[in-house]
Amino acid sequence: MNGPPMDDAGDVLLGEPPAFTHEAAAELAQESFGLIGACTSLGSERDQGFLVVADTGPVGVLKISNADEQAAILDMETRAALHVLTVDPMLPVARPLPLLGSDPVAYTTRVSGPTGSTHFVRASGFVPGRASIDAIELDGDALFDHGVTIARLGRAMRSFFHPAAGRVLLWDVQHASALRPMADAIDDPTHRALVDAVLDRFEAFVAPRWPQLRSQVIHGDVTLDNALVDEHGRISGIVDWGDMSHSALVCDVTSALESLLAGRNPAQVVPLALRFVDGYRSITPLEPEELAVLPDLLATRLVTVAVLFSWRARRHPDNDYLRRFETTLWPLLTYLVDDGCDRLRARLRVTET
Repeated sequence: MNGPPMDDAGDVLLGEPPAFTHEAAAELAQESFGLIGACTSLGSERDQGFLVVADTGPVGVLKISNADEQAAILDMETRAALHVLTVDPMLPVARPLPLLGSDPVAYTTRVSGPTGSTHFVRASGFVPGRASIDAIELDGDALFDHGVTIARLGRAMRSFFHPAAGRVLLWDVQHASALRPMADAIDDPTHRALVDAVLDRFEAFVAPRWPQLRSQVIHGDVTLDNALVDEHGRISGIVDWGDMSHSALVCDVTSALESLLAGRNPAQVVPLALRFVDGYRSITPLEPEELAVLPDLLATRLVTVAVLFSWRARRHPDNDYLRRFETTLWPLLTYLVDDGCDRLRARLRVTET
């Protein structure tokens, strides 16, 4: 098999990324959403994002989707953000912007790209904060606060539903076994052995327990690439909903930890993970079944990042974003496979409430 499994809606992993110039993006932002300013590129795995900056400062974000993105998925993302802002207005979620003159209100338009493919275009309001910071800038107090915010987000979303949430998304770790055909993109035999060991463990230990885990529509990707932070390292903006699906609630915990623990000294991994978990369960207590699989879900999330980014990097070698993970992910995964998962599981069991 030469590519990832695809559901009936197609797969954005295989779709053509947009390639709009800054000038074209600025024109789209002004004509469609009334955002007037110059556009600065934001890093992205499969889409194009632009910060729109006026003379007075940033005014919004324009997002141009992969050519294979589905309208129903974008509708789900928009409605989820609006729902969360209704349920918990103090959460720092970037508000979707309506299209100029749309009646009834619409949030998405479709345009032709420079290669002839068509792409959906959306925009959101500006939220302040620093993007894509180094995890080691954040201390334990910041991680506790991240846990609180992500738990609040999950709580706000528990009353949200959308038919598109049932999609098969390879970023959703419940589908981790489907990554095996793509793992050939990892050339280093030591790293490949780590991937195989984690997937073996997932299939033997986590997958049989999956039906016992609380599930709902989750954000699934509140990482340091999708969350802005303030001067204290606290989340000041949640800006990307592209990996939403109906999955286990605890996956919101492990996707965040994957990002927050990257590049850490191994001695810090378990204590900092516990600080995040303590913040999370100060809002939403974790159930015993969730605590039991949390370390393995964290390792599986790391494998998901490694496989999908490596596979896409082969197809798009000029996208430096797809290689950023390599220096920080493999040491963390090695530690977890060696004995970090067991250490974390033991500490979670001791602190279980």
